[in-house]
Amino acid sequence: MPTASFKERLDFYRYTSACLFLSQAKDILLKLKQLTSTDQDSDLSSKISFELNKNILWHAFFTIYSKPFKQTRDAELKMGLRVLDDIVPEDCKHQHQAILTLRDKMYAHTDFHQLIDSNGDPMSKLIIIATENRVSFGQSFVHPIDDQWLEVIEKIHNKCKYHKTKIWESWKKKIHLPQNSRWALNMDPNDDEILKKY
Repeated sequence: MPTASFKERLDFYRYTSACLFLSQAKDILLKLKQLTSTDQDSDLSSKISFELNKNILWHAFFTIYSKPFKQTRDAELKMGLRVLDDIVPEDCKHQHQAILTLRDKMYAHTDFHQLIDSNGDPMSKLIIIATENRVSFGQSFVHPIDDQWLEVIEKIHNKCKYHKTKIWESWKKKIHLPQNSRWALNMDPNDDEILKKY
């Protein structure tokens, strides 16, 4: 099996996984844009179920989008899989940071000092719903669909894809993969083979 440096394999893993996560985040965002509010005549249970499904998708979006940018460094290897900040185009930095901030403050953590809206009210609220038979509790989250987010995802994805493809094209010249075979990228820093049989 042909070889490549651990740094090159790490870069390939970094950019390929970023492409996968960003594609998933885009799909979730498109699904969220398709969702419409339940009919006004819907019963409370249907409305709660609808909101729960939206919240699940929002949590998934913020978590998956942020994965390439939130990974920590391996203390022993002194490197990590985090995509460097310079991959984010200058015209996307504000929206990118807004997504990461919402992820940190509302969706991944429950911070006491959470985000506040323009009136100074918290963007995440504990909700109490009283019906005839019972009292229910839930949380209300901001669901900010920003049309620019799809463009941000696309631009970052394209830059990651460029780096991933550049590495793969250089490897492709020396790797022959038999049909109907499965391989995994070798991430052992002490073994320079590019792939291992999976």
